[in-house]
Amino acid sequence: MVLEYNNVPPDKWVIDRDFPAIAPEDVAAAATALTQILNVMPELGTTDEVIQIALMTLGVNNTAEVLKKLSKDKPGVRWERRR
Repeated sequence: MVLEYNNVPPDKWVIDRDFPAIAPEDVAAAATALTQILNVMPELGTTDEVIQIALMTLGVNNTAEVLKKLSKDKPGVRWERRR
């Protein structure tokens, strides 16, 4: 709404916010937690929201672009579980 009100063109409505780096032990704990949750509820790994949070936790910038690329590379497949 704010961007539209200020006459910013819709193609410029992307906001990229970088958060402070996460300590390596936090990344390891988050990865462990995510793995444990996906083992119990694998369907969570197919949602863009969960994938985006996982990517952000791992320090990936521009997660929307990564999700878009993933969907182009493998239409209909969001997350492949590897054993």
